[in-house]
Amino acid sequence: MKNLNQIKKRYLKEPLDKKIGHLASDLARISAFIENSFNEKAVMDILAESKFFIEWAAPEATLEI
Repeated sequence: MKNLNQIKKRYLKEPLDKKIGHLASDLARISAFIENSFNEKAVMDILAESKFFIEWAAPEATLEI
């Protein structure tokens, strides 16, 4: 990831539904990329980003979300 602090700052300003949308987009990209071994680095980067998105959104989310 290029600049984690900038990404986090922007991400935390978003409403929860958009945060969940960003996570959904990451998961869709992983699904599209995972079938090709040439995309291994991209998949690992997206997984790392997704992990942060989950951590940053979790304090706002209810258990149902």
